[in-house]
Amino acid sequence: MRACMTRVIFLSIGILTGWLAPSAAPGETAEQRFKRSLQESIDQTVEPRQLAAFFVAAFALILMVAVVNRWRGRAGRRAAPRTLHSPGKLVREVSRQVQLRPAEIKQLKVLCEQQQISSPLVMLLCPSVLGKAVRENRRRIDRGVLNGLARKITRGS
Repeated sequence: MRACMTRVIFLSIGILTGWLAPSAAPGETAEQRFKRSLQESIDQTVEPRQLAAFFVAAFALILMVAVVNRWRGRAGRRAAPRTLHSPGKLVREVSRQVQLRPAEIKQLKVLCEQQQISSPLVMLLCPSVLGKAVRENRRRIDRGVLNGLARKITRGS
């Protein structure tokens, strides 16, 4: 489709500027046509209006192609979330989005160690596991921090 559009554009520009105007005599050979065309080209004077019109058309065409390419580029790319391959980076990114304080993350990690859970995200995603961990481990936890965390989790859902 692009090749077809390019051909149409070049033919249109050629016809508008007079490059491709059909002016062959009926009994003329290719060599005679070439010589006559060459002579006409040499004898012709360049009009400033035609030259200016050509440059304006060329600039408009380049600008249009640039705008269309930029528009297509934006339409093709959707705003996708970043892929995170590190569990630590994922925890940091989620904690930024949920606006967790460092003390809350630390308490989640303590509970994960005691419950033998691999990631604090499990506690954030499953409040029942968090509740079970809080009930079973009353010694090393800070109730105030966990209450604030529970409020954040219930407010977000």
